[in-house]
Amino acid sequence: TNLARVARELGEEEKKLGLTYLLFAKAPVVFAVNPSVTGIDNITAEQIVGIYSGQIKDWNDLGAKSGKIYPLTREPGSSGLEVVNELIAGFADISTPTSKMIFSTPQMVRTIVEHPGTIGFVSISAIAGTKLKTLKLDGIEPTVENVLNGNYKYMSSYGIVYKEQPKGLAKEFVSFLYSEEGRKIITADGAVPVK
Repeated sequence: TNLARVARELGEEEKKLGLTYLLFAKAPVVFAVNPSVTGIDNITAEQIVGIYSGQIKDWNDLGAKSGKIYPLTREPGSSGLEVVNELIAGFADISTPTSKMIFSTPQMVRTIVEHPGTIGFVSISAIAGTKLKTLKLDGIEPTVENVLNGNYKYMSSYGIVYKEQPKGLAKEFVSFLYSEEGRKIITADGAVPVK
């Protein structure tokens, strides 16, 4: 493989393998809900801990239309889970989670799309073009502006990894990521390109 796209920075052991990491964008990690969840557009970090620990079980408890809450999580080591564990106080300490574990971003998006009452966390770019609704987190919307001004802090880092210096099409692709056209595509999908 000439290039790989990753959603986190390299660990120390990976760096020892001679890999090079190039950050090209930051993407908000958002809590998304199935379109059946109505009457809510914001969730607090405390409410998220309540949902994932099983203390909050019905959307009505959050002021939304009544219905059972079905929380979805990711497997240990996933970039989204690392962000949530690090930035939502108490999330990593939930001893008896009530959520269903999902093992890939596409599967997470598909599960939220297909099952009423579900909530899960994903990179905003993963839900571009779907009918999923993103919730504000503690009143802050995951917009490019809020990412740039530092108000929205829940972010994954998107990078390209390679072992040998890219040549040919791989080199062209890396250059494209940082081009004006590439940056427009990244922004259109809700991520924030880096310079």
